[in-house]
Amino acid sequence: MSFQPGTSPVELLLVGRVSGVTNLEYVNVQDYGALPVEKGGGVVTQKIKDALAAVTDPGGVLFFPRGTYNTGPFQVRRSGIWILGSGPGTRLKANVGEFTPNVSGGIEILGPNVKDVVVSSLLMDGAGTATCRGILVQGGAEAFVEKCHFYNWIGELSQRGRGISVHQHPATEPPP
Repeated sequence: MSFQPGTSPVELLLVGRVSGVTNLEYVNVQDYGALPVEKGGGVVTQKIKDALAAVTDPGGVLFFPRGTYNTGPFQVRRSGIWILGSGPGTRLKANVGEFTPNVSGGIEILGPNVKDVVVSSLLMDGAGTATCRGILVQGGAEAFVEKCHFYNWIGELSQRGRGISVHQHPATEPPP
């Protein structure tokens, strides 16, 4: 199966997954210095942001190989991005000092014109962050989340661990 550059991640998922796709472009976070702790990596938030900036859109993939990555929040503000791990062996562990209690999300997908964002095959660990949001979708963004595991996302003001928080129409914005 072959897709032209620019095929959205959602189309790839719906048409038959990645197997056999020949034109899929991806950026490996390790190529940008975002190493897991098992390979001596420290806090890698900025390196993940640098790798994300290099992803072609639409249809590009930000790939996290197996390992534990210490990271703060990072934002997706472009359409057609796929954030892909290697399954539960790919752990995004929250760097507590970079999170604002009950505000920050581990992966923040933001904006009214942001569409076709896919997050899949990650383990999101929010231990110590005092926030409920492993993935935050806000402001009318459209996202597809699959095969993700969420642990330790318990907010200061809420004792419910949620992991995913969707705020489609904040009080300051009228619905379309």
